[in-house]
Amino acid sequence: MIVPKEPLANAAARKRVLEACAKSAAMRRQVTERCSQDGLFWLNMFGVTIDPRRTPAKLPFVTYPFQDDLFRELEVACNDGRDLRIEKSRDMGVSWVTCAWMTWRAMFRPNQMFLMLSRKETLVDGDRDSLFAHCDVLIKGMPEWLKPKNRRSKLTMDFPGTESVIEGESTNADAGRGGRRTAILWDEAAACPGGGDDIAAATQANTNCRILNSTPKGESNYFAASRKTTRTFRAHWSLHPEKRIGLYKPTERGIEILEPGAPEGYVFREQKPSCPEGVRSPWYDRQCDRTPNPVEIAAELDIDYQGSDYPFFDSVGIDTHIATHCRPALYRGRLRDDGDVVRFEEDNRGPLSVWLDMGRDYVPPSHRNFVVACDIGQGTGASDSVASVVDRDSGEKVAEWVHNKTGVEAFARTAVNLCQFFARGNEPAFMIWDGGGPGLTFGKVVTQDLGFRRVYMKRDDTKVDARWTPKDRKPGWFSNRDLKRDLLIQYREALANGKFFNPSEKALLECKQFKNMADGSVEHVSIAQAQDGGDNHGDRVIADALACFIARPSVIANERREPSIMDEFPVGSFGWRQRQAMLSDKPKWSSRW
Repeated sequence: MIVPKEPLANAAARKRVLEACAKSAAMRRQVTERCSQDGLFWLNMFGVTIDPRRTPAKLPFVTYPFQDDLFRELEVACNDGRDLRIEKSRDMGVSWVTCAWMTWRAMFRPNQMFLMLSRKETLVDGDRDSLFAHCDVLIKGMPEWLKPKNRRSKLTMDFPGTESVIEGESTNADAGRGGRRTAILWDEAAACPGGGDDIAAATQANTNCRILNSTPKGESNYFAASRKTTRTFRAHWSLHPEKRIGLYKPTERGIEILEPGAPEGYVFREQKPSCPEGVRSPWYDRQCDRTPNPVEIAAELDIDYQGSDYPFFDSVGIDTHIATHCRPALYRGRLRDDGDVVRFEEDNRGPLSVWLDMGRDYVPPSHRNFVVACDIGQGTGASDSVASVVDRDSGEKVAEWVHNKTGVEAFARTAVNLCQFFARGNEPAFMIWDGGGPGLTFGKVVTQDLGFRRVYMKRDDTKVDARWTPKDRKPGWFSNRDLKRDLLIQYREALANGKFFNPSEKALLECKQFKNMADGSVEHVSIAQAQDGGDNHGDRVIADALACFIARPSVIANERREPSIMDEFPVGSFGWRQRQAMLSDKPKWSSRW
């Protein structure tokens, strides 16, 4: 029996087989035997998948031709005892197919020992889109008479009927050392911390079949290097029937139409992609419009190893922004604290540059709503401390304070001075800073020693909203690899989309020194020198990105603005009493606040 792939025909075939099996034990045995012999029959007749972008989200798993080819490649590689690389565009269902293949073998083949690896444990088992979640969905969707009596625990799935097992772990230094395996799936192999050479060494002796699945992330990792010696299956987006509708190829002679379906009057684009396929489609063009950075297009769609290793920020876009928006500062100087008032004092060697017209009296407009964002150095000259002042309503950067020999406590006082100087009426500017490392001391000085309260508060995500109190919030923005990448992506998109305007050429040039790393992180890799001989670590960029983060809701589509500790509670309410208790006996920076 051939399983039809057309949706209505497939649904009808599934219904007929299920009804026949419900009436006949002999039919159930016959279908089970066919499933054990043909994994694609099993998957297309009984498999289900989940796509939350569609309604309904749970769908029959009907494979595309390239997914059939991948399933067969996996089976051949395992039987032959050799490695297989899968280089892919994003959203091609490769992980689903691979998990389905392992689940099928564990259900119907004796003594199969599989291991699934990914860069984070939650990506293996924990997230709703994790590898084990794919297996769970497939097994749960089976009819009861076909469903295996598997035992499920964290990172483990046992199949007593076949004495097979699927296990999982993160790509730590000892990954895969725990025993012999039928095959090991190494998901997102190019994003492995350190490039993956240690994981390759750890897994080599434990299995004859490693399945390396990833989008490319530059040349400096094991996944990229292995393409010279390992058989590769290439899952380019142009193999996907829905994505290739209207497929065309820009050539020197004009546009060559390869697949019908482009909308009437469609404007075909003449730029040829960097991939060997050299093709485009209306779907591909929409993705390029949604992702203005060519690095992501190279990595996520074109399977371009060199392109995915380009700087994180688009150099051409940065140059365009410099030419359009950069200009010399109107003022250069420093702030003086006279006790009750903070004043600006001109000094052509001062750390504060201002692009905002302050008039003869050096006073910023009092009606504008500013934020002060800080990246804190140790003050030893090794790296800069930076404060970026941005208009929250317009997304315009108006001032920049930079120095590398100001101690953390002194910089904290400077930052509060900046908030007072760029006040809106009697309300000081809002402050955010990187809370890690020296940011902990900085935050203590700002909020406790100086009593400044208009600050960004990280909330405790382990508690539900109803149980939050002011004591559950920690001042400052705290980074990890993923949050830092997200922060810089948001800043990069705001620059590209004209929602953040940066007049500082030095700050924008620092953007060019950020690079996508092999483990998926974004790091500053330049050894260029900052002022007074200190190393430039991209501190201006982090300060600007933090300012962008809370500048305008429209800058970040999914922003959840964290409440300030100054957000008002009704007088006499529980929240009001909690805040009063927290703020009691704390010094205040100024009586007018």
